[in-house]
Amino acid sequence: MNKIVCLFLILFLLFSKLAFAFSDISGEYMIKLKGVDGGIEIKAKEKDKFEFELNTVTGGWYTCNVEGVATFIEKNRAIFRDEEGCLITFTFKNNQIDLKTQNCSIYCGLNGIMDGKYVKKLKKKEKDEFKNRNWVKFASSKDNVLELFYDKDSVAPSVGGSVFITTKLVEKGNEIIIADLSVNCGSRNSPLDLIYILSKRKGKWVEDSPTNPELKTYTSVYRNSVVIESLHEIVCR
Repeated sequence: MNKIVCLFLILFLLFSKLAFAFSDISGEYMIKLKGVDGGIEIKAKEKDKFEFELNTVTGGWYTCNVEGVATFIEKNRAIFRDEEGCLITFTFKNNQIDLKTQNCSIYCGLNGIMDGKYVKKLKKKEKDEFKNRNWVKFASSKDNVLELFYDKDSVAPSVGGSVFITTKLVEKGNEIIIADLSVNCGSRNSPLDLIYILSKRKGKWVEDSPTNPELKTYTSVYRNSVVIESLHEIVCR
C-alpha cells in the first residue's frame, strides 16, 4: 500500500511540474530584429496546445499577422500548420522563442518578416531572471574593474546583415546595465547600435535610455574599438 501511495505522489508531482512549466509559456514575446517591431501573445491551453497571435511590422510599413493554435511535438518545440501549407515552428528556451516559418508569405505584406528570436516581456519581479542567462565574459578593463559579458543564447540574425546580441556590463562585481545590441557584420568598423538598455536601480532592472547622461561612462564602453572587434568576432563568424 505504501509503495502505491509513494508512486502516486511521484506521478502527481511530476505532472504538476510539467503543467506548471507549460503554463509558464503564457505571455507576451517581443521580436528582437533591427527594423522589425511587434511580437507574439501566447496563452496556454489544455494539454499540449497554446493559442498565439503574432503581429510584426517591418520598416514601419510591411506587416505580418497570423493567429491560431500550436501543438507541442517535443518538450520545447511546437508547430502550427494551416490548410494552405504554412508551417510555423516555435522553439522555447530561457524565456525566448526561436520562430521559423515555411510557406507562410500569405500572412505577410511584400517585405514582412516573422522569423527571428522573440524575448518574453518579463514582469518587474522577474527581471532578476537575467542572472540565469548563459553569460560568457568577452572583455574587461586592464584593472578588471569593468567586465563585459554576452548571453550566448541571445545571438540572432537581424535585418540587413546585422546580428542581435544581449550583453551585460559589470563594475566591481556589481551588475550595471543590460544592453541589447545590433552588430553590423557587413562592416567591421561600423559602430555598435544600442537598441535597448536596462539599468539596475535599487536591485531591480528598469528600462533606461542609451542616451542617459548618467550612464555615459558605461555606454561609452561600447564605442571602444576592442569591444567592437570582440563582438564582431563573436557574432560574425
